[in-house]
Amino acid sequence: WASTNGNGTVERFTTGAALTTLASGLYSVSKAVSDGTTAIWLGSSSAGIYSLTKAPLAGGAATALYSAPAMTYLGDLATDGTNVYFSQSALPGSTNAIVRVPLAGGAATSLAVPAAGSTSRVLVDATNVYYVVRMTDAQGYCTGSSINKVPKAGGAVTTLWSRSGPCVYAFAQSATQLFFDQDIDLRRIDK
Repeated sequence: WASTNGNGTVERFTTGAALTTLASGLYSVSKAVSDGTTAIWLGSSSAGIYSLTKAPLAGGAATALYSAPAMTYLGDLATDGTNVYFSQSALPGSTNAIVRVPLAGGAATSLAVPAAGSTSRVLVDATNVYYVVRMTDAQGYCTGSSINKVPKAGGAVTTLWSRSGPCVYAFAQSATQLFFDQDIDLRRIDK
């Protein structure tokens, strides 16, 4: 299991053992996940350029998988052990998308590009990528959210749920359902 400790370090935590440092000296680390053998994390440079990086949990060199365009934020990520899926949100004039990058390295592929709003939370199962699109007003306040799915291989996007009002922040899954919050309500929908 990989974690960030808030000071530009990615560490592996094993119950009953000391923390193992996988990468350090990083400017910022915002999210980390693992497929059981590899730690994958989102980080940014002092210039605000976001990147996706991996390193073996057993130790070894870190490898860059993706570097985001300027003025672009990488917000959430998930892996299925073969690919990494992440949300890419941008300032006006840039692209918001759900992106897939092979864990072994290779070209990034945009799986979904919403017409409006910014992509955020990401989950993956054997078949699909599930993600949240948040709508905001000119002041940045949330005006609504949608939960969508797209096949992992690419294809048509299906909107599973959409509402105006508070944004979705918490997002989890079981084998057949998605769970999320909207304001103080906990909701669930079928996949």
